[in-house]
Amino acid sequence: MLDQYGERPAAEMLAKNGNAIHLFAAPSVGTWTIISTEPGGQTCTLGYGTDFQVIGASAPEPAGELH
Repeated sequence: MLDQYGERPAAEMLAKNGNAIHLFAAPSVGTWTIISTEPGGQTCTLGYGTDFQVIGASAPEPAGELH
């Protein structure tokens, strides 16, 4: 993503189905891409677009606490 679009890793998450979800973004121009990688390695694009903004970062909730 970096070479082709200038997007860098911005976030990573683990979906309930075991897939790794990766968010790549280029905040300076506002583009973003979200991809999903299956445990076996197959990857697909879930979405991409413009107007990406960082709205704030906070510490994660402690494990075991639901709100």
